[in-house]
Amino acid sequence: MNPELQDTRVVYYTSQDPRDVTNSICLLGAYLCLRLEASPQEAWQPFQALRETPNGPMCLPYRDATWVKSPYDLDVMDVWAGLLRAVGAGLYDMRNFDKHEVTR
Repeated sequence: MNPELQDTRVVYYTSQDPRDVTNSICLLGAYLCLRLEASPQEAWQPFQALRETPNGPMCLPYRDATWVKSPYDLDVMDVWAGLLRAVGAGLYDMRNFDKHEVTR
């Protein structure tokens, strides 16, 4: 972490579309799990009020970003648990991740 940014606040914004909210929760929770070492249950705490709102759930079952109907649904906590399991198995290491690598 850059020491100059230590006290900097980041504001994250998304639309109120439940699909966008769900994607945002998934990304923010992954950060909480990977960088702040939160468990999936701990990472869910800031978002739990979005499960049921007066206008319906804002956090939907998570799925891939394709346009076809999903044959399965995952809870965002399942996604985070899978991510942590991949880290534990050595399949993902943030220190060695190359965002420019192209997989064919």
